[in-house]
Amino acid sequence: MRNYKRKLSARRYGDYSKEDLEAAVQFCRDGMPVREVAVLYLNISKSTINRKVNSKNIERHGHRTGLTREEESTSQSDCADSRHNRVYTTVESLICVQPETFLDLFLHYKRWKESSHSDVSLPKKRTR
Repeated sequence: MRNYKRKLSARRYGDYSKEDLEAAVQFCRDGMPVREVAVLYLNISKSTINRKVNSKNIERHGHRTGLTREEESTSQSDCADSRHNRVYTTVESLICVQPETFLDLFLHYKRWKESSHSDVSLPKKRTR
């Protein structure tokens, strides 16, 4: 879910806004010690400010997405576009509806082909 916005009072830790964190980091970059900035902004811990100042742990959590944002928006707009007067193939509809499933199956098939069918078996069809 890409558009999730957490409420600031939803938990006891990490209860600060993005603007407060950016202001705290800017104070540190301007020469103010991290401890004093942490006292000034009581909700932000010293370690959080220090990580942001030193640009550590700035990546997003979780796995990388299979498609870039541009590819995702393009495929969604192509699937939703009613101007295309044709029937989509199974692969095209799978890419449009479930890109993660398609990529998992494709990569598994590629490994199976490269291993010359020896130690990797094709996944069984899922039944609900």
